Amino acid sequence: MMKSYRHITSFIMALVILSFSACSNDDYLLQTEDGNVSITFRPTLGRELGTRAIGDATGINRLTVAVYEGSQTLYKRFSFSEDWDIVKRNGITLTLIEGCSYKILFWAENSENSAYTITDDGTITVNYDNYINGGFAKMEEMDVFFGTSSITVGSQKVENEGEIALSRPLAQLNFADNTTQPEMGTHKAIVTFHSIATSFNPFTGEVEMLDMDKAFVFTDFPTETLMVEGSTYYYLSSNYLFAPQTGTVNISATIDVQNTDGTSIKTIELSGITLEKNKKTNVTGNI
Repeated sequence: MMKSYRHITSFIMALVILSFSACSNDDYLLQTEDGNVSITFRPTLGRELGTRAIGDATGINRLTVAVYEGSQTLYKRFSFSEDWDIVKRNGITLTLIEGCSYKILFWAENSENSAYTITDDGTITVNYDNYINGGFAKMEEMDVFFGTSSITVGSQKVENEGEIALSRPLAQLNFADNTTQPEMGTHKAIVTFHSIATSFNPFTGEVEMLDMDKAFVFTDFPTETLMVEGSTYYYLSSNYLFAPQTGTVNISATIDVQNTDGTSIKTIELSGITLEKNKKTNVTGNI
């Protein structure tokens, strides 16, 4: 029988620097110095998902800040990326316009990441193409943390907004087997998701799911094992997937464990897999 274990972990982040001015419903409006306000934020990353080599947040080395205006429809006025070590030392300072309202996105990831795109309308799209054959080694690049702030700029020339706690907009989904330990060069595991997240809205917490197949191939199996109720399980796969910020989403998947020549050893269909933000779902059993 398959068992699903979800382990909650919460996360937070470190500190950054940047500046920009804008306040206009239509076009960028250059303001005089008298209207500028310097506002400092300190994004922080706290408790880490450190129970496995993958998922320990050590790959986070870049923070992108995007500044948006608008109420119902957002439009990006400015975005900027900074090295995470500089962020940890200095925080982020934005030069914004007195009396204007902004929504600000803080997005922390690995600088090698090519999966996520911060769009001009305030959503994050994801393209898995560079990760479908990367196995465990590439998955750490998909780890990401985010936070948002909605502010109306006051009249003080210097303001300090303090800490901005960043968390993962992701669920981590792992499949593990308790019969045979898969070996690099001998086995491969193909995990096909039958519905998958294609975008995430950090300001509403909503995820867009599409009913489409997306297959990931794993051949670089870790020697690390998973212990559940006294039983040892061997990791077959690990994926980061967007999850809604309230509630859960259910997905289905097919696991095909093969020899490296493509001969199938065992195929299992799974449905009703529950994903929840900041949680790890371990699907374990006789796979």
